[in-house]
Order: sequence, then structure tokens, then C-alpha cells
Amino acid sequence: MPSRDFFVFCTSLSPTELRAVGTLSQVRHLGKGETIYPAGEPADEFFIINRGIVHLVPAAAQGVAAYLKRGDIFGDIEVLTDRPRLDRATAQEAASLQCFGREQLPELMRQVPSFCRFLCEDLARRLIKSRDPTDLPDNGLELSGNLLNFDLVAVYQTIMQSTQTGVLSIVSDSGESIAKLHFSDGQPISGRFQHLTGEDAFWQLFLADDLRGTFSFSSTAQAALPGVRSINRPANDMLFAAMQFWDEFQALKDELPPSSVYEMREPDFLAKPSKRAISAIAMAEVRRCFSERKRAISDLFPACTVCELKIFQAVQELVRSGHLGLAGAAKPQSVV
Repeated sequence: MPSRDFFVFCTSLSPTELRAVGTLSQVRHLGKGETIYPAGEPADEFFIINRGIVHLVPAAAQGVAAYLKRGDIFGDIEVLTDRPRLDRATAQEAASLQCFGREQLPELMRQVPSFCRFLCEDLARRLIKSRDPTDLPDNGLELSGNLLNFDLVAVYQTIMQSTQTGVLSIVSDSGESIAKLHFSDGQPISGRFQHLTGEDAFWQLFLADDLRGTFSFSSTAQAALPGVRSINRPANDMLFAAMQFWDEFQALKDELPPSSVYEMREPDFLAKPSKRAISAIAMAEVRRCFSERKRAISDLFPACTVCELKIFQAVQELVRSGHLGLAGAAKPQSVV
């Protein structure tokens, strides 16, 4: 079942239906570390993430913690089944949530009938994705499946919590190897995604919008991928950073459409030092690419050794500083 998040669903609605969704829900803003609800609390509303990352920690000892990102739904199971909260939900960073109250649901279903189908589809997808990865054999973790039916984040968390050593492999539908991620005691220690290695390969694996194919995890004593950069951060930190990066990447693509063609405007222009942490490698590689010829942003990835987020960050910085401009657009008289 292909994934269809809330924002994709909204593109299918009429203007009248969109207004109904907005009228029959409300937006809630939270600061970093703020509790959305504790476990055991009565449930009278569910949430869809507009921005930020939410951390769910189950009350039951055998439950699996999870990070949720933009477009994900949570809290709906308790609302629909009239049960107390099964998890503690916390804003892992500043977040914005769309809140849907139990009392507004009948009117929402009346005015936007497709919303009910959307909720059912999302619940079914989560059920499919959660069934096999959490059913771990006693003698070792052996996972496999199609990425259309399983969430890569859930697969990663399952491997992390299993504390096993092995290799997660992803193969395209045509049989081509896309990625390999090696784990030692549940910790990622090296990785490859297409032409990237190390942490950049890890980030790109979770940034990829249309990752298709099959995955498999096999327990093995091999400790690392030979000849690639290592990963040294804790498994949970890597996952949290990947979720943050995904959110930022979506915003950058809205600002800088991947198909936009840019050209070098000021190859020798010295910009003021950036206040943001921009990868020096990404800046150098992006400048090199544009010094050769004008390009679409989407053409940069194969020519760079960093993940797409860093590429877009570098392009944004170079556009702001005056190094780059849209191909064919009039050159500004001055750069502030």
C-alpha cells in the first residue's frame, strides 16, 4: 500500500473541503521538550504533524518507541477506540500540530467524506508496517520485505533495539544494490547509499523521497563495510538527526524547486561569513559544479560526495550571497 501523508491527501480536496478541515481542527504550537500528552491520559483529540518531530514512548515495557515527522498521524487509535493514551508524546523539537477533536469528527466526516477513507488507509498502512518487524525470532533477527509495505524508520528502530550485528541491504526492483548499512550491537557503524558512504549515505537513505525495492537484514559477524567512511554517532542520535534533516529538506525544496536552473553570477565574490553551519565540502563541490556550467539543482547530487540536504543548503547560501542566480534572470544591481 503506497504511503500517502496528510499533505498529499489535502491536494485531492476541493477548496470547500479544505476550508472544512481548517475550520473543524485547530493548530497547536509546542516548544522543544514540551509534553503533548502523558501515557494513561483520556484521549479526546488526535494529531497530524505540520512541522517538527514528535517522540512517542510507550507505557508498556514491550512497546517500541518511535520518532514521527511532518505528515504523520498519532493519537488516533485511542480516540477511535475510546482508550487512554498508550504512549507519552513529546515534541522533540519545536513543533506545530493540526489537532482534531473527537466531538468534531462526525461533522468532519460529513463535510469531507474522503477524510474517513484517508484515516482508514493510514491505520491499515501502519498495521502492515508494524506486524513483521516487531515479531523477532529468538535465535536472531532476520527481516525482509518490500519498502511499499514497511517503514524504513520502523525497520531501523527494530534493528537498533535488537542490539544485533549484521547488514541491512536495500535492492531495487530490478535487482540493483541501492544501499547497505552495517550494524554492530544495534549501532550503525558504516554505510553506503549509491555513490555516498558514511554518515552522508545514512542521511541520504532517509532523505530519499521515492525509495523503492526490497530490504533484508541478515545477522553476520562482519563488522563494517570495507573501504567506506565510518559512522561514529549513537544510533538514536543518527535517527533523530535524520528526521530533522528530512523536515528541513522538504522546506528547502519548497524554496528551491529541484528543477530550477542556476548559473554562477559572481565567481570571485566574497560573501560575508555565514552564521549557519554549512558544509565546507558541499560549498566547494557546488561551486565547482556551477563554475563548469549552469545546472538544475537536481543534477548536482551525482556530482557531489554529500547528501542532498547539504547540497540544497549550499545552493541556498550561494543564492543569498550573490554567487548564484536563476539562469536567464536579470542580474541584480547590488548584493546586500
